Amino acid sequence: MNLAERFPDKFLMENGFRKAFTEPGQDDLRGIEWSYLWQASRGDEIFTFPHEIMVNGISLSADGTRMASVDVDGKIRLFDLDSRKLLRIYEGGTKFTNVISVALAPDGNLLAADQQGMLRVWNIDSGETILEQEHMMAPVSFSPNSRFLAATTETGLRIWNTADWTSRRLGEPLVIGWMPSLAFTPDSKRVVFSPKQKPYIFSTSQYKAKVMVYNLEDNTMEGELTGLDLPSVITTDGTIVAAGGFGGDVCVWDLASRRVIRKFRADSGVIFGIDLSHDGKILATGGCDQVIRLWDTKTFENTHLLKGHRNEIWDLKFSPDGRILISASKDHSVRLWDWKRLPDKEFEYTVPLHLNCRGFSESGDVLLFYDPNEWEFPLKRTKSRSDYLLDLASGRWTSAIRSDSEAIVGATSMTWEPGQDEFLFGKEDGTVVISDGTTIQSVHVTDHPVEPLLISPKRRYLLLNVLPKNAEPYAILWNIEAKEIVAQYPKMLQFYRKRQAISLDERFLAYLGEDFTVKLWLIPEKREWATLRGHAWNLSWLEFSPDGRLLASSGWEAECRLWDVEKGAKASPHLVQDHRSGVGQPIFSPDGCTLATNGLSSRKLWSVATGQELLSFPSPQVLQGFNYFPVMSAKGDYLIWAGDQLPDDTKKERMLRIARVPPLAEIDEEIIRQSNSKTRSEYEKFNIIETKQR
Repeated sequence: MNLAERFPDKFLMENGFRKAFTEPGQDDLRGIEWSYLWQASRGDEIFTFPHEIMVNGISLSADGTRMASVDVDGKIRLFDLDSRKLLRIYEGGTKFTNVISVALAPDGNLLAADQQGMLRVWNIDSGETILEQEHMMAPVSFSPNSRFLAATTETGLRIWNTADWTSRRLGEPLVIGWMPSLAFTPDSKRVVFSPKQKPYIFSTSQYKAKVMVYNLEDNTMEGELTGLDLPSVITTDGTIVAAGGFGGDVCVWDLASRRVIRKFRADSGVIFGIDLSHDGKILATGGCDQVIRLWDTKTFENTHLLKGHRNEIWDLKFSPDGRILISASKDHSVRLWDWKRLPDKEFEYTVPLHLNCRGFSESGDVLLFYDPNEWEFPLKRTKSRSDYLLDLASGRWTSAIRSDSEAIVGATSMTWEPGQDEFLFGKEDGTVVISDGTTIQSVHVTDHPVEPLLISPKRRYLLLNVLPKNAEPYAILWNIEAKEIVAQYPKMLQFYRKRQAISLDERFLAYLGEDFTVKLWLIPEKREWATLRGHAWNLSWLEFSPDGRLLASSGWEAECRLWDVEKGAKASPHLVQDHRSGVGQPIFSPDGCTLATNGLSSRKLWSVATGQELLSFPSPQVLQGFNYFPVMSAKGDYLIWAGDQLPDDTKKERMLRIARVPPLAEIDEEIIRQSNSKTRSEYEKFNIIETKQR
């Protein structure tokens, strides 16, 4: 039984993986499947602070070194973010009697919280209680300069001066409803406040929505912001104000003119958490969907999806430098997200239907696409052509007009090798043009038209078809440096499927023969090495292992076969099967220990040593060309498992899902760091019991 079956819950699975941690001096038997399942047991977050109960709110010090969290039981926990250690717990309150909040003074000296109707303020260093005030309600917030503390009473918003703790009511008396919200501007001169005027009832439509801007210097209301039916949370950077609503909408205003800039849907339910980065460039939202969404405040495009929480997200805060995002959730956790780094787990991209993917770039952090409508043969001088690039770190698309247009004019054929950046173009005059869009190499081979098939890994050999107009076509292997023919073969099929392959050491050439056979050719000795027999149906794909010892072949049969190249015979194990239909391109991991196969009904990862199935994932329900491009990057750190067409056919888009597989060294470092965390050990026993009960 595998780990996924033994530990169906992610928390228990992660702890099961800890038991498999390899100590120094022990043999490390873990493979890529272990890395993948370890990553699957975690979210996109970089660290998790487990809590005993649902976490209502969080607050950060201005230097980003301390964080306070408040549970629904009224307990406040103070953490050191650098060491991830719990510094102190402040008791108080009873469970589930009210909405509660917590605030750290930006200068780091004071901590304030609403604990079920009691406002308390502590000196952080001494733990002394400085202020207690009854008949208060969430939220509470310090001004950015730490001079003021704002809190909500039953009759409106009250402001305390932290120097002498004198207070004043801000504006006219108001009847405060359930879940009011407030936010200071960065200059501490204004506060934006939404009271939601009506006592709490279950029908939120009974509330009167208001978002008011108060001037703290003269204690007056400057105006109202309208356009959102029922605001739930507010944030501002002094230039814009953003509020999330109970219907999942976000409304953004220009603060100076109080004009609505943009309104958009950001959640399927209530938005409980919202925050702007300190530079105002990124807006974070979270709520009922259990997903954190990041938005570019210039275009309001959704740039990132952060997944990992297993229940509603109740609060969000950016670190002062904007790199780290912190979230509080109903799932009993506070999580840290380094949102600028590459996604750690499975993530999704929307891809236009008209673009064809030709695989990962050689660096592995970009997917390469082209538009077949731009490549009508023979290629004309007047037609502009572009490369389309999907950056995996940001999810952004870029395109670049190719500078090789003049060099490839007149080309009658084109192909590429998955994992390589070059296109190969064949011309009527016998020239092959090798181009990555900017760097161009022209190789003249013959006076007859040519059709390139592939270039060898070290760029030493070209395999191509020669197409004489008055004779039978044939294929040749061309030595680029020596400018000579190495060998001649029968004409080979040119297709986007990999029907020919050259080993990484450039010793062997494999190509499809007659009667579903595979031909092996020993390049240095210029002779046929072996004919591999065993397939009973159409073959489409060939792939050498990184060390050149094995060859994988697959096609319309529901199996992939492995061959011992040196022996020219079946390898042991020979078959990896259990696909219900045809098998697409097989891909070896960089260490050659695992093999990924891409069937029409499923995607699988296999152990090369034993032939055992390690992982299995369903294929897209809609058959698309995405089924055929590489499922693993050259470094083995990304897997592509699906490419579904979106349900709305009018969008003409596909959803592309990619999974990151972290290296074992990264996993080991994380295990050690988490194992040394006192925060985790404090709550681990409780979480295991609670998880089993769920």
